[in-house]
Amino acid sequence: MKSRTSHAKKKGTNPHDPGHPVLTGLGEVVRYLNRLAHPQVFDPKKREAWAKAERVLAALVPDPQARQGTTIATQPPSPDPVWAVGAFNRLARQVPVPLVVQAVLDPPGDKMGRLVATEPRLRRINALQEAVWFLWRYVFDDQGWLRLRRCKKCSLWFEDQTRNRSQEFCNADCLNRYWNRAKRRNAGAAALKKKGKARLILERLKRQEARSKASKPAKKGKHAG
Repeated sequence: MKSRTSHAKKKGTNPHDPGHPVLTGLGEVVRYLNRLAHPQVFDPKKREAWAKAERVLAALVPDPQARQGTTIATQPPSPDPVWAVGAFNRLARQVPVPLVVQAVLDPPGDKMGRLVATEPRLRRINALQEAVWFLWRYVFDDQGWLRLRRCKKCSLWFEDQTRNRSQEFCNADCLNRYWNRAKRRNAGAAALKKKGKARLILERLKRQEARSKASKPAKKGKHAG
């Protein structure tokens, strides 16, 4: 069964700018969130709206840099889905989103024509209503929060498209910069230490087994008749 989330470009579906292609799905949510880092290219009203949306999502996907103490966290540095759901519901009550469905007829514009498709649309909404709708549709309704991530190196948002949902970096460059020489050396030392501990435990078990065998009395052999 195909997922309802579409990541393709669809032309002419932007209610604010007809004819302008928009990305649908979790990828569009990610794009808006990452534009918060570039306020000079973000409309002030949209920036304010998506800053509120980010505070909701930060409780689902905390900033990994905040865990390391390098940035000031606006939310606890651990997932708090109950808080996130409550925060979204409070935000949604403030800005009800009007939903409409448009009929696609053949021939076009003929009210007596044959219905060939229906197009769900948003009717004249403001920036905050748009942000709320995107979160409702693509983060919560499509369970997109399971694939929403923040890069372990740069803290940018991204969509984890791996099968086991184990992606930690937004791209290969961040992966390479994160695993610098010092981190590789420390990781190697930790692995050797862990391996050394395992070897010591194994040797201790072998010695205990040898002592146990040595302490047992030898079995007497059977005498031939």
